[in-house]
Amino acid sequence: MPVASRPAAAKRIRATAAPKCSVPIVGLTTSEDPTEKEVMLKAGMDIVYVKPLVQAVLRSILREYLKSASPF
Repeated sequence: MPVASRPAAAKRIRATAAPKCSVPIVGLTTSEDPTEKEVMLKAGMDIVYVKPLVQAVLRSILREYLKSASPF
């Protein structure tokens, strides 16, 4: 969402009606600052992944969340 910050976007998603509010949210950041990660998690993200992007790790994260996600 280019017009919203990552935390704001997560909050907006979590405020939507079910079942859309329970979609898994994987945040991506370049910052290793634990405060930023905490803000993103408190906003409703399920996990925050610090770049650089490693495809195998991201694939594993997505597989885990998709396994438990219910279809819309």
